[in-house]
Amino acid sequence: MTKKPDMSRLLPDEATITDRSHALEAELTKPRRRRRRVPGGRLAIALLALLALSGGAAWATGLFSAQEIAFQDGVGCYSEARLRGPRLSVTITHAAADPVAKCEGYWREGVIDTGKRRLAREGKIDYPPDHYPPHLVACARPGSAIAVFPGPDDVCERLGSKPLPEDYEAPGREAARAYTAWNRILARRMQILAVGSCWSPEPIASRARKLLAAGGYSDVPVRISDDGPCAKGVESRGRSIEVVTTSRREDETAHLGDLAAEALSRLFDRASLRCIAPERFGLLARSALDRAGLSQVRVAVSQRFWPCASSSYGFSPEKLQVEIGASDRKTWRFNRAAFVRYQRRLDGPRADG
Repeated sequence: MTKKPDMSRLLPDEATITDRSHALEAELTKPRRRRRRVPGGRLAIALLALLALSGGAAWATGLFSAQEIAFQDGVGCYSEARLRGPRLSVTITHAAADPVAKCEGYWREGVIDTGKRRLAREGKIDYPPDHYPPHLVACARPGSAIAVFPGPDDVCERLGSKPLPEDYEAPGREAARAYTAWNRILARRMQILAVGSCWSPEPIASRARKLLAAGGYSDVPVRISDDGPCAKGVESRGRSIEVVTTSRREDETAHLGDLAAEALSRLFDRASLRCIAPERFGLLARSALDRAGLSQVRVAVSQRFWPCASSSYGFSPEKLQVEIGASDRKTWRFNRAAFVRYQRRLDGPRADG
């Protein structure tokens, strides 16, 4: 059973309660010029306000549980002790049993402070400092991810947050283990499911449990989301593995998106190698969708003033619409060169003759 925090320090003493009661009674018994309201309603509002203040005081004194942390949002390793601003970089990683140790590793690898390292190479600043990596502190808020900042021990309070709660160790270890189990066992086998068939989530969850047990992770729970009857994928969600579900309509719409991508794939490959005017590309896309039996999918071309259609596109499930962008020739040439290099890597070395 989870030990409840001692909130006696947050409650008002008897004298304060008596004074508030008298003040409340005086407020309620004042003569009103307008229509009289039921005192009970005002009393209920006053009690709700008092409860809200008590909850705020509990958060202000750090009385929140690790159960309230959004482990599924991972850990953010900040390059500086601030939440926003120029040259600030944030490296996002998965849930960790020891967030500080996780971010320290990224600091040692040079992942966090790339901007300062560049300025040091240019001779603009002296870096790194004497103590490297710097002293790091992990901070949290209910309903939010964990943030790790460089700075003194009170950096969390200065940024409107709190240090990790005392009961973090066990939930943090569970969240890290759930991610590791997903990454090692399930990520390549069950991450994405084919859409359009409305897979039942129960068999998917059963198979995930069997795979985890065979891999030594039988202690990691597998849950099913309540977003609909169709399985969408298997993900690491906080302290458990979750079979993500969706509605039948969303499953069918996602299937349309896959069919549209398949119907337009050759056309977009052409756009990667040849500058096709956006208006012309829209007509070709419309024709390709019609041939694939996807007349219900519309085509929208944005940025018509650019000369070259973009080699990538977006699919809007709400509008059942393929959205095609465009770019100038300089950007198109840069993307074309990248596409050619990518194709050469796929083809591999060719034998002579």
